[in-house]
Amino acid sequence: MLRLWEELDLFACTYCDAGFGQMVVCEVDHVVPLASGGMDELWNLAPACAECNRAKGATNVRVWLS
Repeated sequence: MLRLWEELDLFACTYCDAGFGQMVVCEVDHVVPLASGGMDELWNLAPACAECNRAKGATNVRVWLS
């Protein structure tokens, strides 16, 4: 998944736009959390920095962004 995002030039955090590298770790976020019925499908996955991914946790993305 990470390689695909890199090839598509999506290698930055979806939420804060931080570029990934040695100092910013890339994680795979479930936009709709698994705990809320989200799925492990491509449409529900997004690159996120560790800080944003952990802050969002199992919160709905719309709620978290507001």
